[in-house]
Amino acid sequence: LWEKTGQSVYLGILEDDQVLYLEHLDSTEPVKVAGAIGRKYPLHCTAPGKALLAFAGQKIFQQVVSKGLTKFTENTFTDEPSLSAELEKIRQSGWAEDNEEFGRGLLCLAVPLFDYQEKLVGTIGVSVTTLSFSMDSLKQQILPELLAAGNTISQHLGYNRNQAVNSSSRINHLLKRAKTEFAEDPS
Repeated sequence: LWEKTGQSVYLGILEDDQVLYLEHLDSTEPVKVAGAIGRKYPLHCTAPGKALLAFAGQKIFQQVVSKGLTKFTENTFTDEPSLSAELEKIRQSGWAEDNEEFGRGLLCLAVPLFDYQEKLVGTIGVSVTTLSFSMDSLKQQILPELLAAGNTISQHLGYNRNQAVNSSSRINHLLKRAKTEFAEDPS
């Protein structure tokens, strides 16, 4: 993904109620997003965080909301209904965006990763600056590559190989899985 896009690319996992970066590759652009291996980021206002939060279950969602939704920019989701609606959108599409929610001038797209047991295991994403992309151009130029990379990684982890062949099958499966998980998790 990094070789194809030349942008900042990362791999993260859910740790407590934050996203922890296990890997971060810097952009080849002169102005780039600085991410750090081992650094933790909030779930409610970052694309990797929201990609994880959308599929992590109601218990994690309530934990994040109960701690308060810190406002980082004027675009940050700071109330439960708005964040909940955003997470539903992510479950339907299979990808998350951060449109200057964590920091001004920063845009990000991320997808969840699943294993052979259909469990959420992580997220990958791409971060750029608004000097290089608009959200629309980011979606047009990077999102197809990101979705393909997410599908490939999940397939290598044994995730639903037959349904993950194309994005629309994967999205339908993700939505069905999320609805089942929320129905089973009374918390």
